[in-house]
Amino acid sequence: MSMEPAIKQDRVKVVNDPIYGMMHLNKKLFRIIDSPIYQRLRDIKQLGGMYMVFPGAAHNRFEHSIGTAHITGLWLKKLRKGKKDLYSKQDILHAQVAALCHDLGHGPFSHMFEDVFVNQQGKCWKHEEAGCHLLRLIVNECDKENDPDFRQDICDMFGKPTERLDILDKITCMIQGKVWEKDPNRPFLYQIVANKLNGIDADKLDYLARDTHSAALELGFSIDRLIEFSSLKEVEGKGLVVCFHRKVSHNVWNLFKSRHSLHKEVYSHTVVEGIELMIADVFKSARSATRFDLSHMLEFTETSLHQYGLLTDCILKEIERADPEVEKYNSDADKGCLDLKRAQFIINKLRRRKLYTCVAEIKVVVNEDLLTTKKKIKDNLNKEQAPKLRKQLREELCRSFNPAQRALKRRRISENANPDSPVTPRTTSIQTLVTSPCVISEGGQVSVDDMFRITTRLFDMAEFDSKNVAFYEHSDDAKGVCMPQLFASKVIPEAYIRVYACDRSLLEEIKEAALKTVKGDLSLNLYVSPKAIRASSVYPEEDHDHLDGVADLN
Repeated sequence: MSMEPAIKQDRVKVVNDPIYGMMHLNKKLFRIIDSPIYQRLRDIKQLGGMYMVFPGAAHNRFEHSIGTAHITGLWLKKLRKGKKDLYSKQDILHAQVAALCHDLGHGPFSHMFEDVFVNQQGKCWKHEEAGCHLLRLIVNECDKENDPDFRQDICDMFGKPTERLDILDKITCMIQGKVWEKDPNRPFLYQIVANKLNGIDADKLDYLARDTHSAALELGFSIDRLIEFSSLKEVEGKGLVVCFHRKVSHNVWNLFKSRHSLHKEVYSHTVVEGIELMIADVFKSARSATRFDLSHMLEFTETSLHQYGLLTDCILKEIERADPEVEKYNSDADKGCLDLKRAQFIINKLRRRKLYTCVAEIKVVVNEDLLTTKKKIKDNLNKEQAPKLRKQLREELCRSFNPAQRALKRRRISENANPDSPVTPRTTSIQTLVTSPCVISEGGQVSVDDMFRITTRLFDMAEFDSKNVAFYEHSDDAKGVCMPQLFASKVIPEAYIRVYACDRSLLEEIKEAALKTVKGDLSLNLYVSPKAIRASSVYPEEDHDHLDGVADLN
């Protein structure tokens, strides 16, 4: 990037970045960056399990957060030109602190931890809230420093102890993208790091540039151009907000097209999703082992926050190295030992690339009445479509699967069974298998519920609200105007339900059961891709007879 802030060199540190080149950051920010809790971000992959599919996607939350702070500083300095009475350099510093810490609360493998592991436990927990608590913990730790210069820098950023609560509340609002109640006349300050109004913010600008670079793709818009042609204008009903020159409207549109493409083609890659489902299963299996129970770390107490502040992607290696025999000294010894072995077995499959495989992708045709909100589409997927398919698929597997034949087949080939498997095939009787919904698979005795996973995906541009993006014609215009007509093109939401086989030795059975399940539902019609069943789901009242028919699935 070409823009460089005019800051005195004795007050800045220069960081060389592959995206922006030389980034000039206020030295005071490094009081936060150089803290143990913040440094953990070096060990949390920005894109979670995507690194195992796209080798270039090796960047971490650490560099993304610093890049976001850099963009925040550039943008606010540009907007302040000629309007220095609107906000101070101290406001810019607070916004950069918010940018630095906006992802501080991420857990292992980034969004995977929150979207898959936390949500499956039914907990209401957000990484933004965790990050705000961790920032307060960092500030409290900094107050204990003996160095007077250090303490002075903390006071410069967060004020005296009597002012600190207010400033931390202000920074928290910047992280969460909501206007601070004590500062209602400057909404733009709370839309730079996280913009809940129209989705155009420093966080998005950095992660799109960084993720695209790491995946060896081309960025479809210019960050320099967006910042250069932005200005603060009054907009009716919205107050003083960031507006863009009309001539960069296509650049704005390309920003969200880039995000949509990344989500559809990279972030939601079927192999990436299968890997992250495996990692989530590792966490769930290992949690009955006392030392790997992560649920207590989701509490916002000082003790749990200190423990969470040590949690990184390295937890996978710790589980892999752990000795299951140690669990025998705990109260629930047998379960802890067995579950830890199961977690290690899944990691071993991950290392040997025996991944959960997508055998079916069911496309849900979104009705006009569902186009109104993203929430309606997600509710339809997660509360109606996916549970219905899960129940039908389970019943089909229980009905059609022949566990006796599977057991005989496995016994013939497993005389030298893996001793590290949670349960060895030889220890399970055929009679038990026939009378219970379990099978012998690569990992030992597995219940039908462990044979498959079902996920939902929604690809849309709901975050881009064209009605809330304001433009101006001339730089001296006093007001900005929202022009949704500039964005006539619409991206129709696409919703998918995916079925994953958890064991490749069961892949054909699960694929066949999924096919029977979908064919048996009159609301589902199929079309096929070479490697997976692909189905198009419609609502019963619609007529889509032209989609009937199934091609060869081999």
